[in-house]
Formats: sequence, C-alpha cells, structure tokens
Amino acid sequence: MNVRTMASAAYIEVPLHATHEDMGSLGRYALRHELGAGACGTVWTSFDPEANCEVAVTLMRTPASQRHRRGEVLEQARGWMALRHPGIARVHEAGVFVDPRDRTRTGVYVVRERVPGVDMQRWLDMLPANLDPPAAEQILDLFTELGHALAAAHAQGLAHRDVRPASVIVDFDGHAHLVDFAAVGTLPMHPSDADETPRYPAPELRRGGSADALADQYGFCASLHAALIRQPGVRLSRRLFDVIRRGMADDPAARWPSMDALLAALAKSRGGWLRVLTSKLRG
Repeated sequence: MNVRTMASAAYIEVPLHATHEDMGSLGRYALRHELGAGACGTVWTSFDPEANCEVAVTLMRTPASQRHRRGEVLEQARGWMALRHPGIARVHEAGVFVDPRDRTRTGVYVVRERVPGVDMQRWLDMLPANLDPPAAEQILDLFTELGHALAAAHAQGLAHRDVRPASVIVDFDGHAHLVDFAAVGTLPMHPSDADETPRYPAPELRRGGSADALADQYGFCASLHAALIRQPGVRLSRRLFDVIRRGMADDPAARWPSMDALLAALAKSRGGWLRVLTSKLRG
C-alpha cells in the first residue's frame, strides 16, 4: 500500500506496510488500538517517533464517486494543520492511502494530537442522575469552550461538519477539545451517515449539501439541547430554549449569523436557566 502525504504544500510518497485491518503501520505510525469506528472511518492510537508524542490516526474510506474531491478534503486538512487553538486538537499530517492489493480500498488519513480524556458523550453519561445547578454549569462551560473553538475555526474559513458529543474530548482537567475535524471535509454526506447520528447533522447535510459554519452551529445546538434535557422533567428557560432553537432552525439563514453571536446570546441566557433549575429542585 502506498500513501501520498501532505507536508506543507508538497506531496511525498511514504510506505504503508499493511492495511489498517491488519493493525499494521502507516509510514512511521504503528497502528495500535482502535479508538472508534463510524460511517466516516476508523480512528487508531499511534505514536510519532519523530515528535515523540502520542497521536490519533483517522483512516477514512472515500467512495469512488467522491474520489475526485479528495483534493478539497486535503485543502481543508491543510487549514486545520495551520490552526492553533487550545480547544482544538492539533493536526500533524494528512494524505491519501491506497491498497495495491485492492485499489477500491482507498481514502484520506489524518494524524492529529491525541488528547488524554474521554469523549463528551461518555462524560455526560457520568454526570449525576439528577441534573443539579453545578452539573448544568459544567455543561454550559464546556459548550462555551467548544463554541469558542468552532468560532476560531470558522474565522479561518474551516467547517468541522460533524459536531456532536463524540467529536469532543473532555480532558482530565475538565476542558473541551474539538477532534475528528477534516474527517470528510467538504464531501457531501452519504445517506447512511445521517443514520449514525440522526440528532446532530443539519438538515442540509442530510440532504447531501456541503458543510459550512451554519451546519456546525446546528450540530452544536443539537448537542447542547440533548445534553441539557437528558433527565425527564428538566425544563429549559424560555430564553435559553429560544437561543438553542434558533441555532437549530431548518433554514440556515434563520440561524445565528455566527458562533460569536450565538455565544453572546447563550451567555445572557445562563442566569435564567439556573433560576428555573434551582426552583424545580427546591419544589
């Protein structure tokens, strides 16, 4: 198997000694343990001997009908490689892999910083059964961090495309880190992708449209809404509900104009949320 790797603007050939199903290696990256798998591909733990650090390697198969657009995906990956933000896992490398034994098995890979911690979905599942004000504050704090990370990406013309709790790592200090970006870049969503996470993709993505900042906003708000209403009987304040509902509008033009605008509205709505929740607990 051979790989074309993107280093700055150049492409170089590096050997891929085995397929990822064989738990082999991608160039200098030994594929160790599978972190996860989904409609977009598989994520593996690895170690970069040159940088002397743990990394995560994402391998994404691309259907034959979309291979002509892999250049767009790699351009997106180049943007993520240049981005520096404490809430975004750093991308080290990206390229194209092809299996010479079966040339239909090809796709894009991305090597990123591995953030120690758990994904946000698991973190949410570990919260107390009864959502109290401190837990609610933690959720809102994490999503505020996530929102600032997305705003930084959008300012550079980048879109994540798959914003959901499983695409966020909560580190052991309780901070959020956006991961698994550039997984499919600008490739349209395949119908089966929407079946994987039906609550989070924006309607335009489910219809096969391209990803953009407004689609990310929808995924952010859908994730926040799901996190806050996990317990039966929990009511959101009208002000907070309206902020989230606008971000989840079916029409992208009806959503907030930017993540910054959404975050400002979210900050103003937090006091109302806590008053409603505290009143509910005391009652």
